This record gives sequence, C-alpha cells and structure tokens, in this order.
Amino acid sequence: MVRERKDFYQLKKAAGEDPVPEVAAADATDAAVPAPVAAPSAAVDSAPKRKKKKAKRARSASEVEVDVEEDAGVQETAELAYEEQMLDRRYWKELQTASQGMQSIQTHFENLAREKGEVEAKLLRAEKEAGRKIAQSEERAEVYAREVEDKAKAVVASETARIQAEFDRRLDGELEKAKADAVLAYRRDRGRAVEQTTAFIEGGVYILGKIKEAFPGQDWSQLPVPHSHR
Repeated sequence: MVRERKDFYQLKKAAGEDPVPEVAAADATDAAVPAPVAAPSAAVDSAPKRKKKKAKRARSASEVEVDVEEDAGVQETAELAYEEQMLDRRYWKELQTASQGMQSIQTHFENLAREKGEVEAKLLRAEKEAGRKIAQSEERAEVYAREVEDKAKAVVASETARIQAEFDRRLDGELEKAKADAVLAYRRDRGRAVEQTTAFIEGGVYILGKIKEAFPGQDWSQLPVPHSHR
C-alpha cells in the first residue's frame, strides 16, 4: 500500500498535479478501513499460546490456511476499495474539471454573444447617425446652393443695373456733347454765313457807290438800296 501510494504520488507529480490533497484524503479513508490481519509466524508464538492450544483442540493446517486466505482476502478487499476510491476521486475530479471547462466555454460563448450584440447595436447606431448626418449634409448643401444661386442672381442684377446706368450716363453725355457740338457748329456756320452775306452786301453797296460816282448825272432813285444785316 505504501509503495503503491508512493508510485501514485510520483505519477501525479510527473503529470504536474498536486497529489497531496488526494493522498491525504486517501490516508483518511484508509484510517477508517480495518487493517489487514497479518499471517501468523513461528517467531510470534509464545509458551502461553502453546499451552492454550494444548488445552483446546489444536487447529488443523487447513484451518490455518483458511485464516491466512481470509486475511489476504481482507487485505485485497481493502486495496481494491482504496483503488476504487482513488478512481472515484479521479473520476469526480476530472468530471469537475470538465464541468468547469464547459462552464468556462459556455461563459466565453455568452460573452462573445453579448459582445456581438453590443457591436451590432453600435453598428446600427452608427448607421443611423451616418444616415442622419448625410441627410443633414444634403439639406445644408441644398440650402447653400439656393443661397449661392440667390447671391449670384443678385450680383448679376446689380452688375446689369450698374452697366445699364453707366451706359445711360455715357449715352446722355455723348448726346449732350453732340447737341453742344451741333449748336456750336450751327452758330459757327450761321455766324460765318452772316459775315459772308454782310461782306457781300457791303461789297455791293461799295460797288454801287463807285458806279454813282462814275455817273454823277444819273437818277438812281429807282434802284433798290441794300441794307446791312450786321
């Protein structure tokens, strides 16, 4: 038993496990199992025992063999019970380890499912937020486009009005200048014509005077006398 327990201890240590709790539990279990009865030996016999055997009917060799076999059976039964207990402990330990592993795996999958749900919820919120921002951006773009169009129309109208006013001003100036030039030309031409006419008339009067001087006895009353327009 001690050798087998040492072998078990060494095997557990080689496997990287702590065998102390199991060995201690096995020791406690073995303490409750009745110790096997050792076979009788010749060295143990004593004189009082031999006297007692003489007083009673001496046991036969077959009876002694039966006792030894019974002791061996008790010891084997105890060893088998110990091995069964050790197997039960290992079975329950492995079962507990497997159960803990399954629980850990289940918890891991539950955490994954929860994280997946959180990620999907975040993704849905992000999609909604992106859609809302896109709608807002489109609305702002439309408003900005309308504002730009209105400003462009206002600028075009203002520039058109300015150009028209400048054109009208220049046209009015040109018309005024043309009128003034025409008046000046008219006055200049009229003055020149008057001067020419006056000079012509004065020349005629001078010639008539010379003619009268050349013919002093002639009656010139019937001839028209030109008047100066100066």
